[in-house]
Amino acid sequence: MSYQVYLKELQSDARQRAREARLANLPLKPISDNNDDGESSQKLGQWQDDLMELVEQGKAAIGRVVDIALIPFHAAISKPARKAYVGTFLVILTSVFLFGLSTLAYVLFYYNFVPPVSVERTIHLQFGDGPPHGTANLGSALTSAQPYHVSLFLHLPRTPNNLAAGNFMLDLSLLSSPKSSPTAVTSPLNSRKALAKSRRPAILTYASPIIDTASTLTGLPWYVIGWKTESEVLQIPMFEGVEFAKGAQNIPQEARVVVEADQKMQFYEVGIRVIAKFGGLRFVSLLLSPIPIGARERKIMEDIT
Repeated sequence: MSYQVYLKELQSDARQRAREARLANLPLKPISDNNDDGESSQKLGQWQDDLMELVEQGKAAIGRVVDIALIPFHAAISKPARKAYVGTFLVILTSVFLFGLSTLAYVLFYYNFVPPVSVERTIHLQFGDGPPHGTANLGSALTSAQPYHVSLFLHLPRTPNNLAAGNFMLDLSLLSSPKSSPTAVTSPLNSRKALAKSRRPAILTYASPIIDTASTLTGLPWYVIGWKTESEVLQIPMFEGVEFAKGAQNIPQEARVVVEADQKMQFYEVGIRVIAKFGGLRFVSLLLSPIPIGARERKIMEDIT
């Protein structure tokens, strides 16, 4: 083999190894012209060793990257983290339990300490045995040491008898339970004891014949379709700021009304309305209460405060 042919083979072998080195991303070392096949094999083995070393270094680098990526996960499942989880869960559970307990205690306190804003009862009048009279059961709606405004409302038709009656008297008695206070005044109308008693006059609104006729003519369409009736609602205050002493025997359980008139009267409806006038802690509890109250009760509370 001539020298030129041998040189071409070495150059071809060098180019092949250069391509393999580029594929393996390895640095090349110059090959002397006097290298033989043994030296080439030794170089190739060295390159293979370098390639394996690079592969191992890559694996080690990938392992380090994975370890770094798993550091938050290892921290999240570590023993101190598990203790923190258990402690947080117990704190949340205890907070929820205490919140529920305090809410229940407040609701019980509210319904036992703060009475209803207003109480309304219908009174069914009885006729035929003396003047019209009737009673209404108040139950446990009222409480002691609490001022109340008490009024009667009467829905009366504007009949000739009612207009001719003029002024008539309303007699209201707030009666205790059968086991009443021995110091209470005996009501002549009931075997129970009258804890409070009031008499107030009432009268329908006067209208002259001309005004009455004009009002009827102008409202005739509404009378025909039933949107308006020839009646009037009277609201008569009977007590202002009445209070009751402590003790179940001093709390009214029943209200009795007697209508005293010179003429025989007609009634559509008669009822009693009791409105609590709050003050002090009860007023604050009602204002700050998360328990919703009706718009009507809130309006009543604003009117009397």
